[in-house]
Amino acid sequence: MDWSAFTLYISTTVLATFLGASAAFYLERRAKQKENNRASLASANRALFILSRQFGILNQVRNQVINPVRNDPGAWINMPAVLPKTHDDLRYDIGSLQFLLESGDPNLLTELLMEEDRFFEAIKTINERSRKHSNELQPKLAAMGIKEGTYYSSAAELEKALGIDLIGSMKTLTKALTEHVDEGIDGLKAIHEKLTNMFSKLFPGQRILKIKFPEKSA
Repeated sequence: MDWSAFTLYISTTVLATFLGASAAFYLERRAKQKENNRASLASANRALFILSRQFGILNQVRNQVINPVRNDPGAWINMPAVLPKTHDDLRYDIGSLQFLLESGDPNLLTELLMEEDRFFEAIKTINERSRKHSNELQPKLAAMGIKEGTYYSSAAELEKALGIDLIGSMKTLTKALTEHVDEGIDGLKAIHEKLTNMFSKLFPGQRILKIKFPEKSA
């Protein structure tokens, strides 16, 4: 037996097997990486879509509810109630955004969750004020025969009929609502800019959801 030829045969066979296994492993790893990238890109766009809806809701409240009475001393009464909604469908899927922890700015995920908390705090305040306005304030105003536009005709009468506690609560909630919505809108714009910059780096050449914010509120 030609041992040198046999050894060469064995070595070649082992090498071919190794190279074949390595190539298969490389292709499998590459395919898995592509699939993970596709999943991460989809999660990134879902997050931006949720962010856009959060912004749209707060911006609508600011334009239709806050701004018409923003400088009105009677905003605590004149600001209308809105139909309470929870918007629980606008929470981020944290698990699908874990890739942000391995990005160049791992604090992005924390910042995004902080803006989520701010959004739901605004929603909570909107709902709380609306319920108090509808269930406590409006019935008392109706009993007094007070119609829209005449609320400040007699401040003393209002204080006597409504009570200091209700008036104080309405003023506090109205102020908090305005602040939460304004800060929420600013926060969403800021985190949107950071996210889109990061996503563009993580997914070069891929389609990232574009959000066009209005230049000025109505």
